[in-house]
Amino acid sequence: MSSKLYTFQEALEAYRQHLTRNPGKAVNTGSGIVTLLDYTGDVFGAVLEGPTGSIDRGGAFDFDERTFRDGHWEGQTVEETAATIQTPRLIDFSLF
Repeated sequence: MSSKLYTFQEALEAYRQHLTRNPGKAVNTGSGIVTLLDYTGDVFGAVLEGPTGSIDRGGAFDFDERTFRDGHWEGQTVEETAATIQTPRLIDFSLF
């Protein structure tokens, strides 16, 4: 697997493309965070909760570019972030 240095915008676009191709799914981006697609096609984050891994719908947030530096998300290595983009772990989810 390549450890390409992605930009913040490239990462969000890759997640958007994965989610567009896989309706009803969320990308597990690691560190207890999932990426989801809203009805307008924008990506946003949410927190995975508890041992069952349910998604906290009330804790949705927009990604902050300040948490993405030098090709990786805060708390991750370049390789870990690249893996969430190149070989995403998809989980079932529906907004409705």
